[in-house]
Amino acid sequence: MPTSRRTSGYQVVVLSLLLSIGGLAIAAPAGAGTKWTVVSSGKATGSNSLANTNTEVMNPVKIEVTVTGPALVQWSMDCVKGSKVIMTKGKTTLKGAGAIKLKVAKSSNNCQLAANALNGGPGQLTLSIKSAE
Repeated sequence: MPTSRRTSGYQVVVLSLLLSIGGLAIAAPAGAGTKWTVVSSGKATGSNSLANTNTEVMNPVKIEVTVTGPALVQWSMDCVKGSKVIMTKGKTTLKGAGAIKLKVAKSSNNCQLAANALNGGPGQLTLSIKSAE
């Protein structure tokens, strides 16, 4: 009988440990609390249609471009930091809905951004530029 008590106590300790580890596993990922705001968006309907948008973001901290479906996404961004203009551009193909996080120069005064997305599917595609603090 004493063996079963030890096993039972051991099982309680293991179960407690697994529950505490499990609690860590379901915790919200880092950055989940970031509040994104859509600053500009464009739409396209039908295969091979093009969605366009552009905007200016004042005092940006984070900027991302998102699409609601498969698309070839291209962007160009000019950020002003003091008297410098930092230019970046790029393109990527997304096989489904997704986000592209753009690198923003730290302490930029503003960023001017233009983006387009070539719809890779038959339905409607929404292209958005989002900013976060």
